[in-house]
Amino acid sequence: MHKQIILGSFIAAGIFPLGIYLFSFYGSLSTEHQKWAEFGSYVSGAYGAFAFLILAYTTNLTRKQFQIQNQDNFFFKLHDSLEGRIANNTVVVGDTTYTAHETLKVVAERFHAALSAIQTGVNFYQIPFSERRQHYSAVVQSISNDYGEFLDGYFRNICFLLEFATSAINKHTYVDFLKAQFTQHELIILFYLVAGREGPLGNMQNLRDLGIMDGLHTINRRSLIIGLPSNEEFKHEIENVFCDQ
Repeated sequence: MHKQIILGSFIAAGIFPLGIYLFSFYGSLSTEHQKWAEFGSYVSGAYGAFAFLILAYTTNLTRKQFQIQNQDNFFFKLHDSLEGRIANNTVVVGDTTYTAHETLKVVAERFHAALSAIQTGVNFYQIPFSERRQHYSAVVQSISNDYGEFLDGYFRNICFLLEFATSAINKHTYVDFLKAQFTQHELIILFYLVAGREGPLGNMQNLRDLGIMDGLHTINRRSLIIGLPSNEEFKHEIENVFCDQ
């Protein structure tokens, strides 16, 4: 629609000067050389400005396309770096070695197991959030002792990707692409890493603001969260976790 409006504007702008001339000086074709010279001067002046506008528009369009291409290259290099980090990750549990995306499932399950171990008989979401925050922080610290090297770089890479996407021309395309790439275990890990954070949110806020955390609201994914929260409980927990105070 935007392109159609621009095209229509250019066509109207191209016809308008000639239409004004014909409306003002309508008559039979002149045989006088001077009249044709005057007409040529009018057309040259009117359409010279029009040609300048077209040149300015096409120059801006070319610049924008070049900028998009550069942003695409940078964004997908960042994403390749993230995928490479995951592909090179290894986790050993007992006699079993897990690699690549399998390790994300192991880490997500480790979060769940650690929080389940400290959960009392009371509904986890009935205790004050300040206490839940302490549980989240303790578990993140514990798991970071084992997987901190991977998790720290992984988390920073994602936050930087999202921060870059927010200022990009193709923002919505990048965000939709990332939403399609994240597995349920990645979303759970990201949730717990934010929940157990220390200090202000900073660019972590993008995980909520760009709708990345929306992928956790399905029943299948909430079942992997500690205490199997209801949809309303989890919405409230997201608000608590992403409250930058």
